[in-house]
Amino acid sequence: MTISNPKDWRRRLIWALAILFILLGLYMAGTQRFERWAGQELEKAAPTARRVVPLPAKKILRESREHLPVYGLASQWLARKAASVAYFGIVGVFVLMLRKRRAASLREVLIVTVVSGVVMSAIVEVFEWPEEIADQVFDLACGALGGVIAGIVWWLFRKGRG
Repeated sequence: MTISNPKDWRRRLIWALAILFILLGLYMAGTQRFERWAGQELEKAAPTARRVVPLPAKKILRESREHLPVYGLASQWLARKAASVAYFGIVGVFVLMLRKRRAASLREVLIVTVVSGVVMSAIVEVFEWPEEIADQVFDLACGALGGVIAGIVWWLFRKGRG
């Protein structure tokens, strides 16, 4: 089978990369290797951060931790949630790239990326079942945040390119 149209070839490549990226994300979520590694790196940086971060900010961070669904080591939890935001945002970008119609407004871009991020987060939650409901809701919020960030970056990038 030959692909004569370069757009067809590009679209198939994006589909393949998107599927590989999604499978990699599911694998990483299941093995927790990344969060252990990144958590260890954050722990190494913690002494320096404790000296640099002002006392009022430390107080806010401590109080915030009490209201968040943090389980396990805080450094690993932070690494996992930061990676989730990035991962779900990238999934949103893949969806934008695979759409046949280019988004005409920032609003449309954000709808696509936020919905994509939340849906992918929900799929991951199915694989991570059972978890506390607070953690599931927080993970869905990470999907939405990733979608918002990716959508804004995508829009600014596309706007800058004309």
